[in-house]
Amino acid sequence: MAAGSVSVLMASSTSPPAMPPPNNSPRTSRRWPERFSASIPTGRLRVAIPSPHRSIRTATGTRRGLIGIQQTGDLWESEHGATGNDEINVVDGGANYGWPTIEGSRTMPAMREPMTFYNPAVAPSGASFYRGQRFPQFANNLFVGTLRGTHLLRLRVDPASRRITGQERLLEGQFERIRDVISGPDGLLYFCTNNRDGRGNPVMGDDRIARLVPAP
Repeated sequence: MAAGSVSVLMASSTSPPAMPPPNNSPRTSRRWPERFSASIPTGRLRVAIPSPHRSIRTATGTRRGLIGIQQTGDLWESEHGATGNDEINVVDGGANYGWPTIEGSRTMPAMREPMTFYNPAVAPSGASFYRGQRFPQFANNLFVGTLRGTHLLRLRVDPASRRITGQERLLEGQFERIRDVISGPDGLLYFCTNNRDGRGNPVMGDDRIARLVPAP
Protein backbone atom coordinates (compact mmCIF):
# COMPACT_ATOMS: atom_id res chain seq x y z
CA MET A 1 0.00 0.00 0.00
CA ALA A 2 1.49 3.35 -1.06
CA ALA A 3 0.49 5.22 2.11
CA GLY A 4 2.38 2.95 4.47
CA SER A 5 2.64 -0.50 5.98
CA VAL A 6 0.74 -2.38 8.67
CA SER A 7 2.22 -3.71 11.89
CA VAL A 8 0.19 -6.07 14.09
CA LEU A 9 0.38 -5.02 17.74
CA MET A 10 -1.76 -7.69 19.36
CA ALA A 11 -2.98 -11.05 18.13
CA SER A 12 -4.80 -13.99 19.63
CA SER A 13 -2.52 -16.81 20.77
CA THR A 14 -5.12 -19.48 20.18
CA SER A 15 -5.90 -21.33 16.98
CA PRO A 16 -9.03 -20.33 15.07
CA PRO A 17 -12.00 -22.68 15.38
CA ALA A 18 -12.24 -25.31 12.69
CA MET A 19 -15.88 -24.34 12.13
CA PRO A 20 -17.81 -21.19 13.01
CA PRO A 21 -19.21 -21.41 16.55
CA PRO A 22 -22.74 -22.74 16.96
CA ASN A 23 -25.49 -20.26 16.30
CA ASN A 24 -26.54 -20.14 19.93
CA SER A 25 -26.25 -16.39 20.40
CA PRO A 26 -28.29 -13.56 18.96
CA ARG A 27 -27.11 -12.45 15.52
CA THR A 28 -27.85 -8.81 16.20
CA SER A 29 -24.70 -6.70 16.13
CA ARG A 30 -22.94 -6.01 19.42
CA ARG A 31 -22.23 -2.29 19.64
CA TRP A 32 -18.53 -1.45 19.84
CA PRO A 33 -17.95 0.88 22.82
CA GLU A 34 -18.57 4.44 21.64
CA ARG A 35 -15.83 7.03 22.03
CA PHE A 36 -18.44 9.71 22.67
CA SER A 37 -21.63 9.79 24.70
CA ALA A 38 -24.11 8.55 22.12
CA SER A 39 -27.42 6.73 22.03
CA ILE A 40 -28.37 5.34 18.62
CA PRO A 41 -31.44 3.12 18.86
CA THR A 42 -33.21 2.34 15.60
CA GLY A 43 -34.91 5.47 14.33
CA ARG A 44 -33.43 8.03 16.75
CA LEU A 45 -29.97 9.40 17.48
CA ARG A 46 -28.86 11.47 20.46
CA VAL A 47 -25.22 12.49 20.87
CA ALA A 48 -23.41 14.53 23.51
CA ILE A 49 -20.51 16.17 21.62
CA PRO A 50 -17.48 16.93 23.81
CA SER A 51 -15.41 20.13 23.99
CA PRO A 52 -14.54 22.30 22.17
CA HIS A 53 -17.87 21.87 20.33
CA ARG A 54 -19.91 20.89 23.39
CA SER A 55 -23.56 20.36 22.49
CA ILE A 56 -26.39 17.85 22.49
CA ARG A 57 -27.51 16.78 19.02
CA THR A 58 -30.60 14.73 18.24
CA ALA A 59 -31.94 13.47 14.91
CA THR A 60 -34.44 10.92 13.64
CA GLY A 61 -34.58 8.41 10.80
CA THR A 62 -31.27 6.71 11.59
CA ARG A 63 -30.65 2.99 11.68
CA ARG A 64 -28.00 1.45 13.94
CA GLY A 65 -25.01 3.68 13.29
CA LEU A 66 -21.54 4.47 14.62
CA ILE A 67 -20.07 7.96 14.62
CA GLY A 68 -16.99 10.10 14.11
CA ILE A 69 -16.66 13.79 14.98
CA GLN A 70 -14.76 16.11 12.67
CA GLN A 71 -12.51 18.86 14.08
CA THR A 72 -15.10 21.37 12.83
CA GLY A 73 -17.63 19.76 15.17
CA ASP A 74 -19.58 18.10 12.36
CA LEU A 75 -20.95 14.68 13.28
CA TRP A 76 -20.59 11.94 10.64
CA GLU A 77 -22.41 8.64 10.99
CA SER A 78 -22.00 5.26 9.30
CA GLU A 79 -25.06 3.02 9.24
CA HIS A 80 -26.29 -0.26 7.81
CA GLY A 81 -29.17 -0.39 5.37
CA ALA A 82 -31.82 -3.08 5.49
CA THR A 83 -30.43 -4.96 2.46
CA GLY A 84 -27.64 -2.95 0.90
CA ASN A 85 -27.99 0.84 0.92
CA ASP A 86 -25.42 1.29 3.69
CA GLU A 87 -25.05 5.01 4.30
CA ILE A 88 -22.65 7.73 5.41
CA ASN A 89 -24.49 10.75 6.81
CA VAL A 90 -23.65 14.15 8.28
CA VAL A 91 -25.95 14.52 11.25
CA ASP A 92 -27.54 17.90 11.96
CA GLY A 93 -29.73 18.48 14.99
CA GLY A 94 -33.45 18.07 14.30
CA ALA A 95 -32.98 16.53 10.84
CA ASN A 96 -34.82 13.42 9.61
CA TYR A 97 -32.65 10.89 7.77
CA GLY A 98 -35.52 8.87 6.42
CA TRP A 99 -35.41 5.44 8.02
CA PRO A 100 -37.54 3.37 7.55
CA THR A 101 -39.34 5.38 4.84
CA ILE A 102 -36.38 5.96 2.53
CA GLU A 103 -32.78 4.80 2.24
CA GLY A 104 -30.00 4.89 -0.35
CA SER A 105 -30.95 6.88 -3.45
CA ARG A 106 -34.64 7.35 -2.55
CA THR A 107 -35.82 10.84 -1.67
CA MET A 108 -38.80 12.47 0.01
CA PRO A 109 -39.49 16.06 1.07
CA ALA A 110 -38.09 17.02 4.49
CA MET A 111 -35.86 13.92 4.61
CA ARG A 112 -32.08 14.04 4.22
CA GLU A 113 -30.17 12.12 1.58
CA PRO A 114 -26.91 10.41 2.59
CA MET A 115 -23.49 11.81 1.69
CA THR A 116 -22.87 8.49 -0.04
CA PHE A 117 -24.30 4.96 0.06
CA TYR A 118 -23.16 1.46 -0.84
CA ASN A 119 -24.93 -1.18 -2.87
CA PRO A 120 -24.04 -4.01 -2.44
CA ALA A 121 -23.55 -3.66 1.29
CA VAL A 122 -20.13 -3.15 2.87
CA ALA A 123 -21.49 -3.26 6.46
CA PRO A 124 -19.76 -0.10 7.76
CA SER A 125 -18.70 -0.18 11.38
CA GLY A 126 -16.56 2.13 13.55
CA ALA A 127 -15.70 5.52 12.06
CA SER A 128 -13.05 8.08 12.98
CA PHE A 129 -11.52 11.22 11.48
CA TYR A 130 -7.75 11.28 11.17
CA ARG A 131 -6.33 13.92 13.53
CA GLY A 132 -2.58 13.30 13.39
CA GLN A 133 0.46 14.67 11.57
CA ARG A 134 2.21 11.48 10.44
CA PHE A 135 0.02 11.14 7.33
CA PRO A 136 -0.44 14.67 5.90
CA GLN A 137 -2.39 13.21 2.97
CA PHE A 138 -5.03 11.95 5.42
CA ALA A 139 -6.01 15.41 6.70
CA ASN A 140 -9.83 15.78 6.87
CA ASN A 141 -10.22 12.10 5.93
CA LEU A 142 -12.89 9.93 7.52
CA PHE A 143 -11.92 6.28 7.99
CA VAL A 144 -14.58 3.59 8.37
CA GLY A 145 -14.06 -0.09 9.17
CA THR A 146 -16.15 -2.45 7.06
CA LEU A 147 -17.28 -5.94 8.01
CA ARG A 148 -18.79 -7.40 4.87
CA GLY A 149 -16.60 -5.16 2.72
CA THR A 150 -13.41 -6.46 4.43
CA HIS A 151 -11.53 -3.20 3.89
CA LEU A 152 -10.70 0.08 5.58
CA LEU A 153 -12.72 2.76 3.81
CA ARG A 154 -11.02 6.14 3.35
CA LEU A 155 -13.28 9.09 2.55
CA ARG A 156 -11.73 12.42 1.56
CA VAL A 157 -13.93 15.17 2.97
CA ASP A 158 -14.08 18.87 2.13
CA PRO A 159 -14.86 20.48 5.52
CA ALA A 160 -16.22 23.70 3.98
CA SER A 161 -18.88 22.05 1.80
CA ARG A 162 -19.22 18.90 3.93
CA ARG A 163 -18.93 16.82 0.78
CA ILE A 164 -17.04 13.62 0.03
CA THR A 165 -14.51 14.41 -2.69
CA GLY A 166 -12.94 10.97 -3.08
CA GLN A 167 -12.95 7.41 -1.80
CA GLU A 168 -10.37 4.66 -1.47
CA ARG A 169 -10.51 1.09 -0.17
CA LEU A 170 -7.41 0.24 1.86
CA LEU A 171 -6.22 -3.22 2.97
CA GLU A 172 -8.96 -4.87 0.91
CA GLY A 173 -9.30 -8.54 1.87
CA GLN A 174 -6.07 -8.53 3.90
CA PHE A 175 -7.62 -8.61 7.38
CA GLU A 176 -11.18 -9.72 6.58
CA ARG A 177 -13.72 -8.00 8.86
CA ILE A 178 -12.50 -4.64 10.24
CA ARG A 179 -14.58 -3.64 13.22
CA ASP A 180 -13.20 -0.29 14.35
CA VAL A 181 -10.59 2.35 13.52
CA ILE A 182 -9.21 5.31 15.45
CA SER A 183 -6.56 7.99 15.04
CA GLY A 184 -4.01 7.48 17.81
CA PRO A 185 -2.26 10.18 19.88
CA ASP A 186 1.01 9.24 18.15
CA GLY A 187 -0.41 10.20 14.75
CA LEU A 188 -0.78 6.61 13.55
CA LEU A 189 -4.01 4.92 12.49
CA TYR A 190 -5.16 1.93 14.57
CA PHE A 191 -7.77 -0.68 13.68
CA CYS A 192 -9.07 -3.99 15.00
CA THR A 193 -10.58 -7.07 13.36
CA ASN A 194 -13.72 -9.05 14.19
CA ASN A 195 -13.38 -12.48 12.59
CA ARG A 196 -14.31 -14.75 15.50
CA ASP A 197 -17.97 -13.87 15.88
CA GLY A 198 -19.28 -16.70 13.69
CA ARG A 199 -19.50 -14.56 10.56
CA GLY A 200 -15.84 -14.27 9.59
CA ASN A 201 -13.14 -16.65 8.41
CA PRO A 202 -10.60 -16.52 11.24
CA VAL A 203 -6.96 -17.40 10.69
CA MET A 204 -4.13 -17.92 13.16
CA GLY A 205 -3.73 -14.77 15.23
CA ASP A 206 -7.29 -13.51 14.88
CA ASP A 207 -8.54 -11.30 16.25
CA ARG A 208 -5.92 -8.57 15.91
CA ILE A 209 -5.17 -4.96 16.77
CA ALA A 210 -2.94 -3.35 14.15
CA ARG A 211 -1.70 0.06 13.10
CA LEU A 212 -0.92 1.76 9.82
CA VAL A 213 2.52 3.39 9.80
CA PRO A 214 4.01 5.71 7.13
CA ALA A 215 6.11 4.19 4.37
CA PRO A 216 9.85 4.66 4.96
